[in-house]
Amino acid sequence: MPRKTRSRRPALWAMCLGLALLSLSGQRCPAGEETAQRETPIFFETTLTLQDSAGIPTLQFDAGQPITLVMTIRNRTDAPRSVMLPSSQSYDCSISTAEGREVWRWSKGVMFAQVVTELKLAPGDTKSYSQIWDQKADDRTMLPPGRYRAIGMIPVDIPGTTSEPVIFTIRP
Repeated sequence: MPRKTRSRRPALWAMCLGLALLSLSGQRCPAGEETAQRETPIFFETTLTLQDSAGIPTLQFDAGQPITLVMTIRNRTDAPRSVMLPSSQSYDCSISTAEGREVWRWSKGVMFAQVVTELKLAPGDTKSYSQIWDQKADDRTMLPPGRYRAIGMIPVDIPGTTSEPVIFTIRP
């Protein structure tokens, strides 16, 4: 014979009603105990610089000219900081069209050791990564002249670990 079970719905409704009445009562938490949305502190600053083959920072490149992407992360604080990376990949760079369609990513097709890696930065310290890009898309075709945007990033979801986009031009 099947066993009779009590419905939990009345208790659930009572709990929901109680919470609704409590929220409508206008009572506030005691001073200092209010939950306020806090801004996430930004410990890092990441920048990206594009350089020509002579190492000179520029935003104008001739078609086919190698472009060096130099990404730098800086600890903005007065305390040592570290970032736990999910693999041996310590940075990444991407190139997109002016419309935002990604055409090249440094890490695409690259295999990284699946080991947690720690990036440590002393107060005010920086760490730079450099990558030469040959102006070819991920499918290895040469990109046409035009406006593009580059971004450098540390592969984690932490504020301050992605650079602002750098808009540059490839000339014919």
